[in-house]
Amino acid sequence: MRIKKCHICKESIIDNLITDKKHYHKDCYNAFLQNEIIKQNEKKQKDELYNYLLQVHNLSNYKEIPKLFYMKIEEIRNDSGLLGKVDKKYKQGVKYSIIKYTYQFCKNKITYVLKSQKFKSKLDEMQYVLGIVRNHFVDAYNHNKRLKDVSNPNVNHQEQLLIQQLHQELTYRNKVKHDISEFL
Repeated sequence: MRIKKCHICKESIIDNLITDKKHYHKDCYNAFLQNEIIKQNEKKQKDELYNYLLQVHNLSNYKEIPKLFYMKIEEIRNDSGLLGKVDKKYKQGVKYSIIKYTYQFCKNKITYVLKSQKFKSKLDEMQYVLGIVRNHFVDAYNHNKRLKDVSNPNVNHQEQLLIQQLHQELTYRNKVKHDISEFL
C-alpha cells in the first residue's frame, strides 16, 4: 500500500484523510478552504477596482488598460518597490478595496485633472491619476476612520472630549520646562 502525503504540509497521512483529487490532513484541508475563500474575495475586490477604473478613465473593456498599469496596481498591493524587483512581498500592501475607496475619495481631484490636462497616452493619464491616489491613501484612511467614529453609537462624545483634553494637558505639561519649584 502506498503512503499518502498531504498536499499542503507534505507529511504522510495516517488518519483524517480528505480526498479532493489530492490528499489532505483535515486541518490542512480546512486551512486550504479558508485560503480559497480569501482568494475569491480578493479577486472580487480586484474586479470591482478595475470596473471602477474603466468608469473613471472612460474605457470600454479591460484590454484597453495598459499592462504596465496592472503591474503598478500589483506593486501597491504587494507593497514592493521598483515594480517587484526589490523586496517582493506577497499581498502585504494596500488592499484593492482601499485603493478603490481612495479613488472614490479623490474623485473631484481626478475629474478636475482629467478635464484640465492633456496626456500623451492613456498610460500617462492613468499613472498620473494613480500618483494622486497614492498621495491620498492616508487622507482617505483618516476620512474613513472619522466616518466610522461618527457612525459608532457606542463611543460617548463626552468621553472623547475628556480624552482629548487630557491628551492636550499631557502634551502641554511635557512642553513646559520644569523649574526647581516643581520638585520641592
